[in-house]
Amino acid sequence: MLRFTYFLLFVSLGFITQSTAQVTSGTMKMALSDFEMPGMEGDMGGQMEEMMKSMNMTIHFSPEKQVTVIEMMGMMTMEQHYDDDVMTQYMDMMGQKIMIKTPMDAQDLVKQLGVDIGELEKMYNVSYDKSDTKEILGFKCYRADIAMDLSKMAQGQEIPEQMKNMNMTMYITEAIKMKQFNMQNMPGLVLEGTPLTMTMDMGMMKMTYEASSFDENVDPSMFEKPEGDYKEMSMEDLQKMGMGSGGFGF
Repeated sequence: MLRFTYFLLFVSLGFITQSTAQVTSGTMKMALSDFEMPGMEGDMGGQMEEMMKSMNMTIHFSPEKQVTVIEMMGMMTMEQHYDDDVMTQYMDMMGQKIMIKTPMDAQDLVKQLGVDIGELEKMYNVSYDKSDTKEILGFKCYRADIAMDLSKMAQGQEIPEQMKNMNMTMYITEAIKMKQFNMQNMPGLVLEGTPLTMTMDMGMMKMTYEASSFDENVDPSMFEKPEGDYKEMSMEDLQKMGMGSGGFGF
């Protein structure tokens, strides 16, 4: 049960966005703005809430490069470096340094994850409402709703009935264009814009992340590989460690 809860965290913010936007370089920070966990009470629910509140994401991007930095509780830092063919993840978990390479192509990725591409195509149901708008950090955004059948990505794990589906409501902007927006566990999902706020309802857990700052300047040093000796592992090795289908994913 706990392992599948982590699995939900891994997929909860893993999706692709590509758009015809204008801003192609910058630094954006996102953080938790709302959290509910009615399905898990007591110490475990409190610990999960504290963990999620401590998680934040910073995206540094340019037309050629992109790095997503995820930090949680001072215990884990992950950097995702994107190029045309591969996403390289550098994970530092309390001094344990791991590096894993994930193919960017959806066909290759689902093969590595052990998921049938035909089933994966049935996983997403995306709709837009461009009349429902918000202004976030000066960017005009419109609503996108995504319904997902998580059983397509469970890889044989038993899923409680109330956790089989996840619904996401986002407000996306076409004014920002990134190469990727954290697609690692949602191959094949393409949105019309970049999310600046997103609410994920997973039955037992509901959370909202929102962009807290945006700067059109980006420090070139942010694209450099992190220092340290990282041990390269395969996706299978990572699964054996109980870390889900593709490592930590925001």
